[in-house]
Amino acid sequence: MLESALGFAALFVLMVLRVPIAFSMAAVGLAGIGLMRSWPAAFSSTATEILDIAKYTLSVVPLFVLMGNFVSRAGLSRELYQAAYTFVGHRRGGLALSTILACAGFGAICGSSIATTATMARVAMPEMRRFHYRDSFAAGAIAAGGTLGILIPPSVIMVIYGIMTEQSIGALFAAGVLPGIVATAFYMTASSIVTARNPELGPPGERADWPTRLTALKNIWGVVLLLSGLGSVAAWLRHYLRREERSENSLHRDRLLTAISSVREATSLDDLAAMQSAADDILRETLACHEDGAIEDGDLTAFGLVLAQFHQAIVDRRAVIAQMSDADVAAKPDGGVLQPFPISTAAR
Repeated sequence: MLESALGFAALFVLMVLRVPIAFSMAAVGLAGIGLMRSWPAAFSSTATEILDIAKYTLSVVPLFVLMGNFVSRAGLSRELYQAAYTFVGHRRGGLALSTILACAGFGAICGSSIATTATMARVAMPEMRRFHYRDSFAAGAIAAGGTLGILIPPSVIMVIYGIMTEQSIGALFAAGVLPGIVATAFYMTASSIVTARNPELGPPGERADWPTRLTALKNIWGVVLLLSGLGSVAAWLRHYLRREERSENSLHRDRLLTAISSVREATSLDDLAAMQSAADDILRETLACHEDGAIEDGDLTAFGLVLAQFHQAIVDRRAVIAQMSDADVAAKPDGGVLQPFPISTAAR
């Protein structure tokens, strides 16, 4: 307990000294393991952790955040807010509605709730204060809209979740579209209800004419271009992940082929039952991948052929074991150990 408290204290001290959080955590962890165990163990653990997180699919996480920074620096976040404001800003609580819509658009580019909230706070908060919005209501609208950053794809959390649970990231992105739209609509509905009950929370803004609205829409062409590019990236990522899953299916076939070779070493019916159970697990994993669309019909057919060979090997070995009585086994010169029986080359 004392060691943990000292570790947290050291971490806070380093952060107060403006050391980046990543380096602070790494330094505290390395020093803690080195002092409590040994320094060779600390350096070995550090190298292991680096290898564990050195995954290609995790590279999209900092790239999403970097893209959000590019969008913010280029002024696209302000143009998003301005485009939403020209359409709904004249309504009661319209600036809050504009903020939520802009958060949804920015979240579809960045993928981080923290970045979405921080960016839109710089853009929307001064405008809402200019129209005398209550700070609590303005901050609530920005905070609620910021949560859309991890729900609307691309989402950093979805990428991490997909990697940890070995799920299709493309499917997770597709599953987040409709909930993101529904959440945006509910947030806007809640803001409208709150301002209808208490108009002082969010006075209406200025009404924009249609030429101004069309000009605002033209100014967000960069966002549309980025979203189009993200669609292409998502399609490529899904193709890449499906290729990885197909290679996993090949691994399943290799495991089954290895099991066929092991059948000839079985000396009892219990061994055969254990091998059959392992093959059933491999079959269930393969069928689950096929139902998810990760394995094509041709790959499943190839797996089925190997599975038929495995079952035939099980039947053949079971027949050999059943034909041997205890007396026959004891009479064998090798002490009763069953000798491997030949399996056809195709079965191998």
